[in-house]
Amino acid sequence: MTKEVSLHDIHEELQISNRLMILALVRDGVPQKDIAATVGVSEGTLSKMFSKGLLKRVARSSPS
Repeated sequence: MTKEVSLHDIHEELQISNRLMILALVRDGVPQKDIAATVGVSEGTLSKMFSKGLLKRVARSSPS
């Protein structure tokens, strides 16, 4: 028996993957403006993708 995968499921998985990639870039010290430009969104939109203050906390917790 095979499970049918919907476009909605694929879209959700891609969104999760994108968020994890963004968090990794923030953790690695890549500036938000550079990440936003690469992803193709504004810095404001990038910030709205995550709960308030999360990107700053991730950036501060990065091992330097």
